[in-house]
Amino acid sequence: MAPVATPPETERPGPHPSYIEVAKPYILQSRIQKCLKEVNMSDAQEDAVRLQGVAWIDQVRRALQLPIRTFNTAVIYYHKFRLLHSDNEYNWADASAAALFTACKIEDTLKKSREILCANWNLKAGHGESLSSDDPVHQSLNNVGRY
Repeated sequence: MAPVATPPETERPGPHPSYIEVAKPYILQSRIQKCLKEVNMSDAQEDAVRLQGVAWIDQVRRALQLPIRTFNTAVIYYHKFRLLHSDNEYNWADASAAALFTACKIEDTLKKSREILCANWNLKAGHGESLSSDDPVHQSLNNVGRY
């Protein structure tokens, strides 16, 4: 078998294969302000979106009785997502749900996305309209995109 030609070092996309990037758990205030400026978000807008998303995550976390560590991880992912995307690119509830789902996977909380969406639906709905995550009606809820 003939050897496979590898592209020269300058043409290889991404970092060098031996490069290891360490997680960056902290962000400086100057970096946060720069990111918010890049996505054209005012301080009032930023506060409103931040509080709505965190409140959504907290309400669903309480309804599902998730550990506080999962909440903390979800909030971190929500904030990091917001710093990279402008407000008109996403719905804050969608970003909150995705952050909570990702946090559940990372923290081994074992919640499915449909359980998260059903918990949010049940918070809004009355007692007669509550859904379980196994309910076939949930499929229509998921298709409509109503959270």
